[in-house]
Amino acid sequence: MVGGKATVAISVKDGQAVAYYCDGDRTEAWMRGPASGGDLDLKGAPGGTLKGTFSRTRAAGTVTAGGQELTFEAPLVKSPAGVYRGTVTIQGARLVAGWIVLPDGTQVGVFTTDEGDPRPAPKIDLGSKTAAVDGGTMTVTEAEPKA
Repeated sequence: MVGGKATVAISVKDGQAVAYYCDGDRTEAWMRGPASGGDLDLKGAPGGTLKGTFSRTRAAGTVTAGGQELTFEAPLVKSPAGVYRGTVTIQGARLVAGWIVLPDGTQVGVFTTDEGDPRPAPKIDLGSKTAAVDGGTMTVTEAEPKA
């Protein structure tokens, strides 16, 4: 949880990281970048940044998104907790969603259409890794850093 206002999740693998910041309503930011020597320096659009540190048990730092700069501390979690992403095209419209699944199973996410109309994301069925959106089904995958 970031200052009680939003949630952030970070995935680190092979010297790279991806982070997702979300308020569960309308504001989200995906950030990517290097994760080496225990340091995080991630950037994304629109204007999202995350600077901090990470270890085998936790990450902490500052995230800037949605015009706010907030501090965070996040513990290490095990799947199915983590950060997820999904995209699907339904009737010619591209739909994109991001989620953070917390250790207690709570899900926080934002769903956006081509028109840029953000709203709370539907729940993920973690068993099938799918989510029902606008009359269709979106396949959901765990977000992983890319080199």
